[in-house]
Parts: sequence; C-alpha cells; structure tokens
Amino acid sequence: MITIWLDKIKTAVFVTDVLKAIQEAIKECYIQGANVGNPNLEIIYAKGEYNSLKDKLNSIN
Repeated sequence: MITIWLDKIKTAVFVTDVLKAIQEAIKECYIQGANVGNPNLEIIYAKGEYNSLKDKLNSIN
C-alpha cells in the first residue's frame, strides 16, 4: 500500500494531490509500524531487518 502513495507523490501534478499522498503515506507507515507492536517508529527503523536492536548490534563486526 505504501508504494501506491509513493508513486502518487512522484506523479502528482497538483500540490493538493502531493500533500494528500504525503499525508496518507505517513499514516500508512505509522499504521504498519504500530501493527508490529512498537509504536516508536524510530526504533522500528533502527532495528531494520533484525528482531531487536540487540540482534542488530551483535551483528556488527
């Protein structure tokens, strides 16, 4: 779903369409992040593909 909004941001002609697409994209990101059990999106971003920050830090050589 997020890719649809990102495509609309790139292809929108009118400012109102761009603003609406940005608003919906941010909302979709928050909803997806909150659904995985952690409403703190900064932590979700920092974890990346790992299950926890500890796992990510332990993977650093």
